Amino acid sequence: MTLGLGAVGDLDNERRLRILGVIDKLRELGISENVSLPQLVVVGDQSIASDLCTRFATQIVLRRTPANEAEVRVTIIPGPDAQGDEETLDGLLGFSETLSAEEFDSDIF
Repeated sequence: MTLGLGAVGDLDNERRLRILGVIDKLRELGISENVSLPQLVVVGDQSIASDLCTRFATQIVLRRTPANEAEVRVTIIPGPDAQGDEETLDGLLGFSETLSAEEFDSDIF
């Protein structure tokens, strides 16, 4: 399905925002383990020319917000291998970084 630019505004309405909020809450509760929830998946090749690469699954949640409230929040969701080591699990669960939109640039990324 292709949407014209005028139709993009139709996607940003109270009902849709409410539905996206419910989907986020269900995902936070772990419902996505048993029920397929809508998601966006981005897949690409590893760059061999770069010093950086992603070696783990990355979940990105995008939410529309007023510009003065925009931020980037980074947390870690431990995988099954971390469950046996309480110290590692606590360290991963305790990791949290929040940056304002102004602080988040390509160097930080």
